[in-house]
Amino acid sequence: MDIQLDPLRPRQPAKQARSRLTRERLIAAGIRLFEAREFDDIAISELAAAAGCSVGAFYHHFSDKEDYYEAVVAAQLETLWRDFEARFRPADLAGLPVREVIARAVGFLRAIMCDNQSLIRISYRRSLADEAPWLPIRAFGRAFEARLLDQLADRQGDFAVADWQAAFAFGMQMLYATLLNAILRRPGPLMIEDEALATALTEMLAGQLRVR
Repeated sequence: MDIQLDPLRPRQPAKQARSRLTRERLIAAGIRLFEAREFDDIAISELAAAAGCSVGAFYHHFSDKEDYYEAVVAAQLETLWRDFEARFRPADLAGLPVREVIARAVGFLRAIMCDNQSLIRISYRRSLADEAPWLPIRAFGRAFEARLLDQLADRQGDFAVADWQAAFAFGMQMLYATLLNAILRRPGPLMIEDEALATALTEMLAGQLRVR
């Protein structure tokens, strides 16, 4: 007996791949546009045009602009976390002086916040009315802090402070506050674009821990 294959079935993976690519293009377009424009000023038609697709394709993937923004933030944070995990594998950090581990972590955090200033500003402003837009960024920060804490736990003998975890927690609070203020207010003298800011913050955190 001859088996008749559905002629449409082989095309399904290709269709799914195209759909996934369209979604990725829409998210990438948002990241680019948000760097130059306010989120509320960008029309869905502009987002679709920048991604090379139709408005109908936009609504195929996202229910509305809010749903789209949440997807952009989630995708970007996922990319940044994969980058962080690739750069901070325990095996690669083994044997490094504690100050170098701190310097790498602080430098990475400054760099990604500098590269994503627009998304951070938009999320912060939207969180003034409802904290929900800030929750993914807060979760990323806490995960970053927990991973760094794990690395420092193996080196706690290098700290001359009694409660090093409390000192670390407060140091991270100052670190986040300084970087966020450098984006939102830009008071200077060191700007978020200055690598010297990471150097200064490394010394601050090392000082909190009283690194020997």
